[in-house]
Amino acid sequence: MGNFDWVLQPPLAEKVTFLVDDLEPSGGYGFTTDIEKIDYNRRHLGINTNLDIGIRTSLSTARGISSVAPLGRYITVIEIKSNEQEGMMWFIDFQKTKSPEEMRKILYKDMSKAIAEQWFAVQAQLVESYNPASDNWVQLLKV
Repeated sequence: MGNFDWVLQPPLAEKVTFLVDDLEPSGGYGFTTDIEKIDYNRRHLGINTNLDIGIRTSLSTARGISSVAPLGRYITVIEIKSNEQEGMMWFIDFQKTKSPEEMRKILYKDMSKAIAEQWFAVQAQLVESYNPASDNWVQLLKV
């Protein structure tokens, strides 16, 4: 397990920091394929979410699991292989996305159609319910 203890988290920091391999300069998109960073990020998603992902992965008879969820202004997509040794985690700012057609091309390239459609459903929910005043708690850090 990588040692990311140097990354300050609340209450020592203002925001919860999620680790990525690559981060778009505007901060609108970040991802990681590093399983140690994915494990680190999962711990900071909250105990219930982390447990849910772990249980679904353990019980998966398929190749693994995928999950789509809002995280502040980001839509987070997690894919973890059933052996929990490989995975991907995307953070996509729902406000800084491209046109729906361009997003479909991007998402379909890396994800299943079902996961891409879940992403658009979460985006639609955020468009209706997003409150910028309550979104000051998440940041991405390229490591």
